[in-house]
Amino acid sequence: MKFLLATAATALLLTPGPSFAATSAQNTQRVQIANFGRCLAERDRAKAAALLSGTLDDDAERAARVNLDYKVCKEYFSTYQGTLRASQMLIDGAMAEALLGKTLPALDASAVAAIAPLTYPEIHDVNPIDKKTGKALSADALAKKEEGRVNFANFVALRRLGECVVRTDLAGSVALLATAIASDEERAALKAVAPALPACISAGQTIKLDYASIRASTAIAYYRLAMAPTAKAAD
Repeated sequence: MKFLLATAATALLLTPGPSFAATSAQNTQRVQIANFGRCLAERDRAKAAALLSGTLDDDAERAARVNLDYKVCKEYFSTYQGTLRASQMLIDGAMAEALLGKTLPALDASAVAAIAPLTYPEIHDVNPIDKKTGKALSADALAKKEEGRVNFANFVALRRLGECVVRTDLAGSVALLATAIASDEERAALKAVAPALPACISAGQTIKLDYASIRASTAIAYYRLAMAPTAKAAD
């Protein structure tokens, strides 16, 4: 799945039509991923909710994912060829939409403004020492760990982006999540929320994203905000 590099200066590149184009195969993959994520959430809502909490560090997140019911749900995931971290973002977005249900919990601008900023795991530098042996990691092992750190940092950055999009354009976010995946309506809704992106990316920051990850991060953020204590009290 093709990614775009978006920075504060280039996020507007997402607005034109080509940025939201996708092949038939990619659209099919997205539907498969959505079905897979929904299956995981429906098999164990508590585990899915824990993963979406946004408080797990990379190691804890990996451990939590092992406990999901992949065996039963794997039929939906058999042909996806995206990168691991991208697939996790899209799966998480699908789980969030499944937990939200077909009718989104109502949020209004005043309720969202009253919710404290969501929490996210910290990104730590790679430890050059092997925890088990106490010896320095090889150059290859160190490079692999650094790649994982960068990927996890992008994963967290995408979640932060989603929160900002929901807070900046609540109505647009609701409209986006009401559309069918890979539909013309979804593409139109994505274009409508695109103007919110520049303000959601810090100066000098680079985020690897595409139209699918924008929807996923928006869904995750909407779910977390809807589950926040202040939001529940407002209901």
